[in-house]
This record gives sequence, C-alpha cells and structure tokens, in this order.
Amino acid sequence: MHADIDISALATRWPAAHDGCAGDILAQTPSSGGFRMLKLACRASGGIARADDLARLLCDRGDGGQGEPMLGELLARAEVFGFLWRGSVWLPMFQFDLRRLSVQRAAQQVRAELQGAVALDGWDCACWFARPHAGLDYRAPVDLLATDLPGVLEAARADRWILNG
Repeated sequence: MHADIDISALATRWPAAHDGCAGDILAQTPSSGGFRMLKLACRASGGIARADDLARLLCDRGDGGQGEPMLGELLARAEVFGFLWRGSVWLPMFQFDLRRLSVQRAAQQVRAELQGAVALDGWDCACWFARPHAGLDYRAPVDLLATDLPGVLEAARADRWILNG
C-alpha cells in the first residue's frame, strides 16, 4: 500500500531541508511512517540495510575483505552513517558502490559538507538525503548524487550555513 506513494508528489508539502525534518513524516526521531518513507526514498539507490546483514555481505564478498575495512571500522571512523530503529542499526545503501560494496565517496563528501561544525545524527543525515530540497528543484539529494554532485554539495553547503547561523 505505501509502495505506491510517489515521494516527489510530497515535495511541495515538505519545507526546506534545513528545518531538521520537523513537521513532516520524516520526523527527528525514527517512526514507522518515517522509516517507510526513508526506505521508499532510498529504494532506487539500493535501499537501506540492517547493519548485521551488510556486515555479512562485506565479509563474504569474495575478496576476503581486503582493501575495505569492516563495517564497524567504517562506522567508527564516520566514513558511513547509520541510525537505530527498533533495536537494529540501519544504513542507507547510497553510501556504498553496490557493485563493489565499497564506500561511495560522493556521499561522504556531501555529508562532510553538510555537517561542518554541526553534528547531525544518522537519522538527521538520512532525512536530509531523502527529503526533496528546494535548492535542487524539490528533488531529493539521494536521487542526484550520481548525476549532480556539485548541486548536492551546494545544497549541503547552504544548509550548513543556515544550521550554523
């Protein structure tokens, strides 16, 4: 039933991305509705995955894990982010090159630009990437990472400036 929702149709009801996701279905705290919307928004870029499942994939990917740190190390070094929902850590898969299961540098760049001096938690970051953004013609940053990285970086830079005051 929720799979038929067109997230782009919701763009005009969502305020600009710099409001911390307040007042819309992607609230500041994960909820069932917010989790479903995040899954839907990230579907085209690989969806979201439970950390346990992703860690197994990274270990079993055939090269013995050489050249890529394990998921725990990636999280500890803040190279990727996740969020807690219903007792499990979940990670948006747009952070990974799905063919090689390696870290997607574009997502890292945007997150670094967005965070600046403000520490956003994993849910806040996921919300920012998933929500249509006024500076991107109400398209979600997650949908433009591969095609308009400079535009997404500029949107993150503008929001960082607003968040930092």
